[in-house]
Amino acid sequence: MSFKYCCLFASLATSLVLSICVASGQTQTAPPKIVAGIPVNYDESLVGSYTLPDLLVLADGKPVRDAKTWFKNRRPEIVRLFEENQFGRSPGRPANMSFDVFDKGTHWTVRRCDGR
Repeated sequence: MSFKYCCLFASLATSLVLSICVASGQTQTAPPKIVAGIPVNYDESLVGSYTLPDLLVLADGKPVRDAKTWFKNRRPEIVRLFEENQFGRSPGRPANMSFDVFDKGTHWTVRRCDGR
């Protein structure tokens, strides 16, 4: 085979491989509706409407007019909303939890390169 035919064969093989990769990458399967027994939604059009609460209005409807009201009342309300709806709370330390220190570590000696 001459060099011309080798280059032609290599370019045809490369284009065939690339076209197969592109064609296989374009086929999509629908995502599963249930994952690990939990229903999931990947379609944004199926999501219900939701309006975020106003940050500067207390839960009882009164407006926040100063920093004192924000830090004393509204900020704890928002933190509570995150705890209830998104992140949760870390449980406190159990009353009967205790620790026994059995090793305070190994003493390390650090020496400089000159041996001191």
